[in-house]
Amino acid sequence: MDYQDGHDQLAEEAENERRRAEEIERRRREQARCERAVKRHDFILRKADEFARYEKLIAFVQFLERRVSRFSDEPVDRLIDELKAFVEVMGQRFEREKLLEEIVHRQLYAEDDVRADPADQ
Repeated sequence: MDYQDGHDQLAEEAENERRRAEEIERRRREQARCERAVKRHDFILRKADEFARYEKLIAFVQFLERRVSRFSDEPVDRLIDELKAFVEVMGQRFEREKLLEEIVHRQLYAEDDVRADPADQ
């Protein structure tokens, strides 16, 4: 084997190693994308459940306000006031800024996540 053959073989091995490393990295990125997709779906389902609970609480507050006579400081009045405050705080979780904050904190998206095309749905 002469010098050129040895050099060509080393170059070929280096190229093969580079391709293997690229393939490993591509698979790692794809795995990470899949894991984020699962986390996003879980997030959506959890938020939908929280929102349904929020709507039920709003309806409950409205029901109590219509049906329960309000006096000044009876326990039922304090409970209604507490429930209203709780619902108000809970509703803030569904505001755009809060949702964005949680999405970023949970790292549900990365630069290489492709936006779904509505035509593909």
